[in-house]
Amino acid sequence: KGYYFSTYKIEKALTVLDALIEINENQDPTLAFRYNCRAGLCGSCGAVVNGNLVLTCTSNLKDFGQNIFVESIHNLPLVKDLVIDFNPLFKKLKEVLPLMREKSRKITQMNERFNKSRECIQCGLCFSVCPSRAVESFVGPAALVAFYKYLRHPRIEIKEGLEKFKKEPQLINPCIQCGFCTKVC
Repeated sequence: KGYYFSTYKIEKALTVLDALIEINENQDPTLAFRYNCRAGLCGSCGAVVNGNLVLTCTSNLKDFGQNIFVESIHNLPLVKDLVIDFNPLFKKLKEVLPLMREKSRKITQMNERFNKSRECIQCGLCFSVCPSRAVESFVGPAALVAFYKYLRHPRIEIKEGLEKFKKEPQLINPCIQCGFCTKVC
């Protein structure tokens, strides 16, 4: 059908996700969107609200004003309404993750940077906002964070992965260090 826009009036809802659920239950049962945990942990409810990439379950309606415009995240194929196909993101993650194997040494201490990368919930918002995603060979920010997480992990050895990035710099070189991924995270 192509892109289309619909207007709804919401009586009471706290979060953007609550509003979408109210619309689906009371106004338009065909509205398609994803959610799972409702606590900002799974990342499945990512959307663009008034131009901002957010997790709808943790985004308060009153923070967006009287009228809000909700659309699917960008740079991933649209399935229907707000549902996007995560397969391109997962494909990029699969390119990076097999390059690692477990080390036998014991965990001693995890530094702060490693712990920060562990917070990534693979919601795809960084993948969506990244302007370098136009370069097909680029693995994208989510895959780079996953790789970094294992690079810093004391029990994972990624020697093969480092060699792959050295031999195939097009996997990471398109990153222009704009910081959009960090800002939206």
